[in-house]
Amino acid sequence: MPRKLNEEANVTDYLLGLDDLQQPKVIDMSIIHPKQWNSAVLCIARLILMRKGQLEDHPNMGIDIRGRYSFAYDTDLTQLNQEIQDQVAQYLPEFTPVNVFSRYQERDGYGYIAIAIVVNQIAYQLVYNLNSATIEGLEEMG
Repeated sequence: MPRKLNEEANVTDYLLGLDDLQQPKVIDMSIIHPKQWNSAVLCIARLILMRKGQLEDHPNMGIDIRGRYSFAYDTDLTQLNQEIQDQVAQYLPEFTPVNVFSRYQERDGYGYIAIAIVVNQIAYQLVYNLNSATIEGLEEMG
């Protein structure tokens, strides 16, 4: 059974720099609230961008959207959704359950994959530009 996000989870992301007490700055990723920036979705975005085999200790970690979904069609996005959910369940279980919904969009002659990620009942949208192979936006959906 997947673990739920809770206040007891020790999930932190260390940042560069020191706080006022000269301790390393951290982001508490166990707290996901509307209108409060949180790096849980950034960790998921890293999984989406990471190539399999990049980390020797975890050779199956990563989705490689750039290499595997550059020429994606709507039919491929169901596989992408499932792959993101599986990767989060395996490598980021603190954020389960996570729901993912992807759709292909075209604007101004450019192709995009819009990925809606729902963590702790809060939806975020990650927009991946197929032409430039970059993430163009990451925002909370209202």
